[in-house]
Order: sequence, then C-alpha cells, then structure tokens
Amino acid sequence: MATKKELVEYIKTNLKKGYNEDQIRLALKKAGHSKTIIDGAFKQAKNEKASETIMPAAPSKKGKSAPGKPSQTTSQDDPLSPDTEKILAALGYPIWIISLILILIAKPENKFGKFHGYQGLFFGIAWWVVVVVISMFGMIPYLGFIFGIISWLVGVGFFVVSILYAVKAYQGKTFKVPVIYGLVPASSRM
Repeated sequence: MATKKELVEYIKTNLKKGYNEDQIRLALKKAGHSKTIIDGAFKQAKNEKASETIMPAAPSKKGKSAPGKPSQTTSQDDPLSPDTEKILAALGYPIWIISLILILIAKPENKFGKFHGYQGLFFGIAWWVVVVVISMFGMIPYLGFIFGIISWLVGVGFFVVSILYAVKAYQGKTFKVPVIYGLVPASSRM
C-alpha cells in the first residue's frame, strides 16, 4: 500500500492532468484504499494546493530560479492544459481530423487526450467507411433512392451520436465506443 504522502502526490498529479475527483477516487478504491484514507488524502491535497503560491520565481543573477521559490513551467513542457485537452477530445468526435491533431500533440502520459483522440479518429473513419459502402449500393439501378435515404439516416445518426460522445468527453468521462474501443492502442486505453 502507498503512504499517505504518495496518495496526496498521486491525487495532485492526476488533478493537474485533468482527471476529475470521482475518477481518482474510483481508481484509488479499486487499488484497495479505504474511503477514510482516500478522504484524508484528498483533504490534504486540497490544503497543499491552496497553500502553494502561483507567483513565478524571480531569476537569480545566473538565470536560474532563486532557491526555495517555485519555478514557472513553460508551455513547451506541457502543450495541453486539461481544459484544452477536454475541448479537443470533445471536438474530435464530430470533427474527426481534430482527433488526429490531438493524437499528434498530446504527450504519452496524457492518456485522456490520447484515448479520446484515437477513439474519435477511428469513429470518424468508421463513419466514412459506412458512407462509402452505402453509396456503392446506391449505384445499383432502381435502389439508388432507397440507399440515398438510408445514407442520409445513417449520416444523421452518426452526427447525433458524435455529439453525445463529445458532450461526455467534455465532461471528462471515459467511455467505450462499441467495436472502436478495440482499435485503440493498449498504451492509450483508460
């Protein structure tokens, strides 16, 4: 079992990555920690977070941070804030090309972004494959009108479902899209 200090660091790190409190609590519960220990660790993490200063460190004469003061992280270290990651994850379902961008710019430790990026990309590709197949059947004489209606209904259905997935992703939830989840690389699964 982890020490309380390790649990507090785990909580603070995952909150910074964009996971919500319920997701972290569930992970800790699955790892075998009691509700009392989890509650105490969250209380301590919130107290420590409130006491941390946001003020950037003053540079010393040599260009390094002054000792004892926190240094400011650059945007190069982490290109995606948790909110940006959620927005891109949400937009990736209806606009699948954004999923590809998210996959390319999210760091490997940002599993939330990678997971939704892959899932959104494969969801968009699946939508195009279905449209192409239905369009091919639409070229059959006398059946074009019927497959045109089917194509339209499938397109509306995919759009509605993609909006529902986008809302869930924006809320910070992880979910499995049937069939598509199996295509997500194991290193990016949540």
